[in-house]
Amino acid sequence: MYRSLQACRGLAALLVVFYHARGAIIQPKYFGHFALDRIFIFGGSAGVDFFFVLSGFIIFWIHGKDIGEPQRLGGYLARRAIRIYPTYWIIFAAVLCASLALPALRQSMPTDPWTILKGLLLIPMDPSTPGVTTTGAPVLTVAWSLQYEILFYAFVALAILAPFASLLVAGLWALNFSTCLGGCSFPLSFLADDRVLLFALGGATAWLCRVTGSGVTNAVAVATPVALARARAVKLAPWVERLALLLGLLLLVSAAAWQATGSEDLSRAQQAVAVACYGIASALLIFGAAKSEDRGVVYGGGRYWQLLGGASYVLYLLHYPLVSLVMKVMTHVGLHGSSGAYVALATATVAAVALAVVFHLRVERPMLRALGSWRWRTLGAVENTRV
Repeated sequence: MYRSLQACRGLAALLVVFYHARGAIIQPKYFGHFALDRIFIFGGSAGVDFFFVLSGFIIFWIHGKDIGEPQRLGGYLARRAIRIYPTYWIIFAAVLCASLALPALRQSMPTDPWTILKGLLLIPMDPSTPGVTTTGAPVLTVAWSLQYEILFYAFVALAILAPFASLLVAGLWALNFSTCLGGCSFPLSFLADDRVLLFALGGATAWLCRVTGSGVTNAVAVATPVALARARAVKLAPWVERLALLLGLLLLVSAAAWQATGSEDLSRAQQAVAVACYGIASALLIFGAAKSEDRGVVYGGGRYWQLLGGASYVLYLLHYPLVSLVMKVMTHVGLHGSSGAYVALATATVAAVALAVVFHLRVERPMLRALGSWRWRTLGAVENTRV
């Protein structure tokens, strides 16, 4: 993993935590207002959109060479399933059991076994389904983005198995996307989300990193041998990645300022603009950071930034219910007003990060290592790849 991108992953997760914390703070049942409300409002979109682009980058960087190679499908599916499901299942089960044990939270939890099973498998669901949150994911509200992740993994699996069929599917998706511009119902509305395009943007960023030369081996190969050999001769001057980083930061700050000064309820067109801005900014930052690291310049390479990046998946999954719990405790002990809101924000953030890091070090990392060893023994050792 590029250390710069690992640090960015941690920062993106932290932005999402801030976004949901301020969303809880301003609720009337908690503090009702927050002076920094508008500052953190961009965190949800910016953080999630970065994850979508980064996911597209990583998958095409690692598995681009697997496209059209059906014998690699098993290794790909095992690797992706191990990365997504075990950690998610543990946190899903913990939150579900804890919520069912508390009368105040029991009503919001699904009790239908089929709904729970689909939630565990990250199968998209209609938000109107009983026990399903407004995002279309039961138990863990933030899991809606993982539903798109699984959908993207399935598309890449099809590309590995039958590239031409994946092109047909992409064409059908484009047709559905254009049809739903005026609005449509589930499940077509789920498939037509603007953020699906961010996976492709991440893949394009991986391709651009590859064809401009890379110090990292086993990169994505998406060209013919002759074209690839020529592409390796394309080298960028150091100022190019610095310009990409600068433009990415400027676009990110501009989009955040626009969102902070506008209405929180964006129209369909405004949402598309926000996704485009944050997506392009993310792609520029990923490209600039990756190319800089190829030259030996690492951003956020410190121990704590790397640890936060490693724990980012856990932080993303568990922060939402933890933030809600912290807000309940803060108001129960009598905190109120602006000072109480600041204390609640700090407490929720520190608690979420601390718990995520502990879970990552004590549970997730050892578990993934064990499952990775099992995968190697079962499917055979695969070529080492550095992202």
